[in-house]
Amino acid sequence: MKPEPGEFRFDLYAPAARTPAEVLAGQLRDLPITALPLQAGCVQGGWAAADSVQLTLVGVEPDRNGLDVAVMAYFEEIVGGCNCSEDPVGYPAMLHIKLSVAANGTISAVEPVPD
Repeated sequence: MKPEPGEFRFDLYAPAARTPAEVLAGQLRDLPITALPLQAGCVQGGWAAADSVQLTLVGVEPDRNGLDVAVMAYFEEIVGGCNCSEDPVGYPAMLHIKLSVAANGTISAVEPVPD
C-alpha cells in the first residue's frame, strides 16, 4: 500500500554498498503521484494520466535543511476530443520537479521547475 502525500518519508540512511542517490532513486517508485504537481506539465489543456507516470532521479544536492532532489516526471497527458464521437487522445509530457526533503526524510516542498 502506498503512503498518502503527508505520510510519505524517504529513508535517507544508505547501506554501505549504496549511495544516498541510489537509495532515493529506488524509493521514488513509492512516492505518491498525488503529491506531484503533474498538471503543471500539461500543455495541451488535458490532464495527467496517473497510471502512466515514470519518475527519474536527476540529481541530489544537500542544503542546510536536508536535500534538494531533482526529479523528471514522464507521463501521458490525456486530451479530450472535440466532439462526442472522438475518444480522448494521449500525448507524451514531462515535468522537471524539485523536492525539498527535510533531514528526517519528509518532503517539505514540491515545486515544478520552470523551463
